[in-house]
This record gives sequence, C-alpha cells and structure tokens, in this order.
Amino acid sequence: MEHVFFQVEGRVKIFTTSSEGKNLIVAIKEPFEILGDVECIQDVSCMNTIEAISTVKMLAISKKVIHQNGFQDARFLQLLLNVVSEKFWLKSEALSINLLYPVEVRFASYLTSIVCDEQNCALNRSELKDTADLIGTSSRHLNRIIKAFIEDGMIERTETDIIIKNREKLIAIAKDIYN
Repeated sequence: MEHVFFQVEGRVKIFTTSSEGKNLIVAIKEPFEILGDVECIQDVSCMNTIEAISTVKMLAISKKVIHQNGFQDARFLQLLLNVVSEKFWLKSEALSINLLYPVEVRFASYLTSIVCDEQNCALNRSELKDTADLIGTSSRHLNRIIKAFIEDGMIERTETDIIIKNREKLIAIAKDIYN
C-alpha cells in the first residue's frame, strides 16, 4: 500500500479473510475515516481488505509525503493518534463481545440495534452473509439461530427479508451489546 486514504463520501466494508476463506468483517465505515494509517505508521503491508458498498470518494496521500511532512506536524500526529486509538478500542470491544457472548445474543443485539428503526424492522436476506461475518459466526450457524428465533416467534423469514415480530423478546436476549 503506497497511500493513506481519507474517506470523504460513501460506505466501505473492512474485512479480513482466513486461509480457509472465511471472512470476518472488522467494520463498516462512513466518512470521515482514515484508511491505511496503521500500515503507514508501522510500514507494513495491508492488514485487511476494503470493499466499497456504495459509491465512495477518497483522498489519497502517498506514504512518502506523509513520512516527509505529516510526521513533522503535531496536529497531524494528534489526528493519527486519535484515529489509531479509536480503532484499537473498537477492535478490543469487538473481540470481547465475540468471546463473551454467544451468537444468539450477538444476533439479537444486531437485529435490535442496527436493523430495527421505527419504520422498518427487517433485515434483507441478501445481507445475511455479511451479518454472519460481522458478528463472527458462519452462515450455517446463523441460519440455525434464525430457525430457532422463528420457532420462538421472534422473527419471520420471507423471500426477501428477516422481519422482526417480537422486538421485546429480542431485546431481552440482546443484552444491548452493540449500543
């Protein structure tokens, strides 16, 4: 990676892939975000894959320019420190959630905090693979959880969506871990 990118428009998905081909979504990012900062500071190769999930606009600054000029500027270094420490905190929290809570809790929390708003309580089924990657499980295991949630009357599966039927029951399971 020869540049650091400053995301000014759009949404990107940041993920890592295991040697077996399993993806783990690290984050979904919206502006303003800096991408490639850790790689620039540590002078290492790319740690994750970044994929645009909407039209994206980025500003790119070469690592060489940043090393020559940005590392001499206290305000720029403070910005990098803030960005890197926030990423560290978010990764630490995500790891803790994946280790401390079962998939049922993570999925229920995802449904109630990310998917459900006052007009729309549904998750498009085309997003299930990304959802599994984001909460740190396999699509197969997530489908078992969905089946159990359907049997418990919490959700319903249609051709296109997973629809929340009993939000209160989901909230009781969710433990509010993603808020």
